[in-house]
Amino acid sequence: MTTPFMILEPRSMRQLDWELDAEHAARTIGGQQDVARVIWGRRNFRGSNARSMLEMITIWYGSLSESARSAPRAAYSTPFAMVGLGTTIVCLANQIAVDLGEAMAVKYPGACFYCHQTGPCTCDGESKKARQKQWGSARPDLMVLSIVEWQGKLRTMYGDGNRTRGIDFVMRRFAEEHAELLRAVRMKESMPIEEEIADVFAWWIGLANILELDAGKLLMNPLRRPDLSDGCYSCALTPCMNGPNCPIF
Repeated sequence: MTTPFMILEPRSMRQLDWELDAEHAARTIGGQQDVARVIWGRRNFRGSNARSMLEMITIWYGSLSESARSAPRAAYSTPFAMVGLGTTIVCLANQIAVDLGEAMAVKYPGACFYCHQTGPCTCDGESKKARQKQWGSARPDLMVLSIVEWQGKLRTMYGDGNRTRGIDFVMRRFAEEHAELLRAVRMKESMPIEEEIADVFAWWIGLANILELDAGKLLMNPLRRPDLSDGCYSCALTPCMNGPNCPIF
């Protein structure tokens, strides 16, 4: 499957072998939303809508599915697809006016939202919906967690179980949550849309964990251009000027 970034892939996604500086390592989910709003917000609000972004998530998921299940795993395509997938989720949260950091803090408040365990989760994955608790308010201390800290938190809660079940399970769970978010957007179902997009983002982090990729690096200047701290990683401009090689969200 061809993705909007495919023309840039050979020169862009090498090894993610650089370190996040202190500023980027401390960036919260809300902070990354602010960056995405500055870079892509004007273009997205002019030319995109929530449904087109959901369709783009489907395209990126298809690309990731092909590369992540390959043997040996594609060195370029897997992180490349994860960049597109994660960035589109963040831009979608902006498009539908959801504070993704707050939604994550409510959905994952220091314990599993479903079985309420504070340590590694042992949910069987089948009866989660029946056990879920009511949507509440966000804990202030979780609102300031960095993306790096969220990845570690979710690794502690779900990492062992996900590794045991394997990549196919994690891919399936992401697809299921994406389908629920799609229904919530299209049909305006009773389930809070904040909960659905939090699940999608959490399972994206789960994919990063099982693929052993750094979620922070994937979202923050993944090309690591020396002249680009925060900017569109296709055209390198802030704001993005929607050039021919830029992602189409």
